Amino acid sequence: MQTPALVCDECGMVLSAAGGRCPGCGANQPDGHQAPPEPPRQQYIAGVIDEKVEPEPKSNMTPLAIGGGVIALVLIGLATVALMNSKEEQVAEVAPLPTVLEAPKKVEPKGPDDIGIKDLAAVDLDLIWGGAHSRALRWNRDAVLVSVEASPVVASKVDAKGGGTVHFVYGTPTGEGFGTGARVQREQFQVSVGPEGSTSSTITAAKKGRAVLDPNCPFSEATRKLIGAGIIDGLPFSVKLVLSEKFKRPVWEGKTLGDDPIVKTLDASTCTILIR
Repeated sequence: MQTPALVCDECGMVLSAAGGRCPGCGANQPDGHQAPPEPPRQQYIAGVIDEKVEPEPKSNMTPLAIGGGVIALVLIGLATVALMNSKEEQVAEVAPLPTVLEAPKKVEPKGPDDIGIKDLAAVDLDLIWGGAHSRALRWNRDAVLVSVEASPVVASKVDAKGGGTVHFVYGTPTGEGFGTGARVQREQFQVSVGPEGSTSSTITAAKKGRAVLDPNCPFSEATRKLIGAGIIDGLPFSVKLVLSEKFKRPVWEGKTLGDDPIVKTLDASTCTILIR
């Protein structure tokens, strides 16, 4: 607020200092006399009564401040992008390489006639036993083992390629008896191994046979026991699994080939010698 001007009381002339005489009219002026303060000026719009128009506030932001803010935002954006790229590079560096899986080896399916023969020159009956039984079950689901015969046997193997033979014979129960010793039909199923591999055929027995089922004493163990009981090791011999009428049980029977054969009989359940 401005200091009010000094004026003459008589003529109203503006004075430069209080006191003394007015240079216009010569009237004495009191010391320190001042004109009353002017009321604050207000702006009015025509047609509007007593409505005060306030001047619009001016923005405190200068072009320099605005430019600085824009630059700051740009710098923040660039810093954010750089940080994100850095994180992506770090993830790429530590990411494990994909594991390369080897393609599984192709396994040829076994045919229905495959009983597991690995070497025709050294047929192992223990290895083909299950395959022969599976083939018999395809013939008849009720098939049971009746007999097994292998000849000649050397070192618990049969040289089918050199003329040796193996025969598994199966039958179907008649209903007379159950388990070991049960009677079977005359029509029977034979799985054979010869120089050309394995074959199957249906045979008709002279009379009804009896079931022996699978023995607890396997073929390889039986041949070792027979040799230990007196069969000369190294000489070819035949081995037969049958139900013995004499002992009323399944037996392994070993017999040397040629004149004056040596015969030994082994319990097929306990692998113990019955005749020495």
